[in-house]
Amino acid sequence: MNWNRKYRPTSFASLHLESVRNEMLQLLQSGSIPQALLFAGPKGTGKTTAARVLAAVLNDSKNTAVITKQKGILQDVGELTANQASILAGSSFLVREMDAASNRGIDDIRQLKEAAFTPPPIGIRSIFILDEAHMLTTEAWNALLKLLEEPPEHVIFILATTELQKIPDTIRSRCREVFFSQASTQEIATALATVVKKEKLKLEPAKIEQIAEAANGSFRDGIKLLEQIAELKSITEQTLATVLGKQTTAGYTELLELVLAKNPTKLLTFFEQLRINNTDEQAFLKGFLNFLHVQLISSYTKNSQALANETVLRYLLTQLQNISKNSSSPLPHLSLELALLNMIAKSGIKQKQTGKKMPPKVGSSTVSVAATMTPKPIKTAKAHTGSSKKACDHWEEILASCSKQNFGLATLLRSARAIALGENSLEIRVFYDFHREQLLQPKFYTTLCDIIEQISGGSILLSVATTALPSEAEIIEVGKTPLQQLAVDALM
Repeated sequence: MNWNRKYRPTSFASLHLESVRNEMLQLLQSGSIPQALLFAGPKGTGKTTAARVLAAVLNDSKNTAVITKQKGILQDVGELTANQASILAGSSFLVREMDAASNRGIDDIRQLKEAAFTPPPIGIRSIFILDEAHMLTTEAWNALLKLLEEPPEHVIFILATTELQKIPDTIRSRCREVFFSQASTQEIATALATVVKKEKLKLEPAKIEQIAEAANGSFRDGIKLLEQIAELKSITEQTLATVLGKQTTAGYTELLELVLAKNPTKLLTFFEQLRINNTDEQAFLKGFLNFLHVQLISSYTKNSQALANETVLRYLLTQLQNISKNSSSPLPHLSLELALLNMIAKSGIKQKQTGKKMPPKVGSSTVSVAATMTPKPIKTAKAHTGSSKKACDHWEEILASCSKQNFGLATLLRSARAIALGENSLEIRVFYDFHREQLLQPKFYTTLCDIIEQISGGSILLSVATTALPSEAEIIEVGKTPLQQLAVDALM
């Protein structure tokens, strides 16, 4: 017997989902059970289990008097009778389970109606469970509506759905709704710990929690994973990660470092290995986002051990949080892979350096002659009378004016440096060829010249050049880190 069936809860008190457990126990206290209930929630949260437990309660001889008089307190399932055992196993004729995904038409509801008016030969109540109820046709809903309005006294209907929004309002208004939320990691871990103890497995709490996280809110998936892991000869971090289809923290750390290093070649190799290992896409993405979030929280602490600056982490989380909603590629991990590659590409970096060699300082001869370009004059014979020194002194003012007139231009200039080459000559230095090419486009270049002219008191001979990235020591001097620069670059 598989563990999901073996360890399925047999009473409301043993339900793993706390909110549902409390609500159903309160319902027993009231002594009155509605004849139509609607259980709504994600898969694997216990909807069918709760429906079967309710059927067992309503066919317990201890509760006969309360059910008949609709007065008193109903007793939860205790020691199982043969009748209750068959109900919980799904093999009792007192409980009819119908999959609405394959029995969704009006003829199916007519057959159900005929069966509903037949009293149970033994037991107290007949229970009809309609799983995936949102799949019923409009005609089937109309036929079921009358039955829900005036059900036979001995019948209880339980509709179960994963898509509550598709249930007609006319049906919802006639049902007692019970909401099954996605299980928390702690609730799943508690359920798994019970199984671990009964099966006498040697599994540390930390590993149980990893399994619970991989279950993605589903008790059923969590127990299935645990059963699969129990078959391993040795349960190590690596074997656990392989079975769960997820990466260890070291894997997430490696990916973040590749992004920060702007290494597209190794990034592609990393994702190819994920596909070779058949790593689950959604589990990996969720794990990586969780890893980034933990890093973000750490970055705000006094003695932060975070791998990246909060600016970068905040940017990465903002850009990646919607990937799971938009991912529809047949190639696993493609959405995340492209998103990260785009961040690297937009920075304009060409990966040619190897090892840990630092780029030369800006103060040395770093400007490439070939990279220094001044556009052809735009039909002007005007003398250059503006002050390049004044332009440098009022650079922040120039940036502010650019933001008002052309936000794209301001973004390109955010990491640039203005250098006075002569009295009337100014050079804008950027770190990437892409930025230089953009600034030389007429729509940006003309606007920048006009703004500088207004502030410097006259026209300026303006050129744009690429320069090497500053050393880490230089960046720290002005209060920035390479990681902050990545966030700025990626925004461009």
